[in-house]
Amino acid sequence: MAVRTGNTRYQAWSLNAQAASLRLRGDYPNALDHYLRCKRILEQRNDQRRLAVIHSNLGEVLHELGEQERSMQHYDSESCHQ
Repeated sequence: MAVRTGNTRYQAWSLNAQAASLRLRGDYPNALDHYLRCKRILEQRNDQRRLAVIHSNLGEVLHELGEQERSMQHYDSESCHQ
């Protein structure tokens, strides 16, 4: 419904919730995809507070996938320090 109505706020919330569920189930590749899609929407919305949370989540998922360097890039992201 959020996509049909163009409500990007709820699109981001939905993607984040889906990503969290996937992450809890250990489906890190799909969680990563959902978090990245959410990140793009939040960047378009310039929602810095939620972007900080997404960067942290991305860092955790990438760590679980064994991608430590990419993981650290998200933890070091300027969004995480605001």
